[in-house]
Amino acid sequence: METRPIAFSSNLVLFRKKKSLKQRDLAAALGVSASAVSSWETGISTPQLETLYRICDFLDITLSALLGIEDYCSVDERALLDAYRGHPEMQKAVRTLLGLD
Repeated sequence: METRPIAFSSNLVLFRKKKSLKQRDLAAALGVSASAVSSWETGISTPQLETLYRICDFLDITLSALLGIEDYCSVDERALLDAYRGHPEMQKAVRTLLGLD
């Protein structure tokens, strides 16, 4: 599967800022230079796979969310989605309740 560098770069900025972190904060946590983080965020380069996992662990996000492979969902949103998908008999009622039918 091809990753989209633009999605990765912009998502890295988004998730870093959600944690109120500066580039140097993320860099220090990962043991890399601030210029490395800057080059990832501007799309000049991308980190190695191991570093991607460390970024996700530190920012408490999934790799899919970081790479822009799927929409980011919180744990609660993911649980609701899984419950909805797991109960097809209730889906019509939920759609009606939400005014989607």
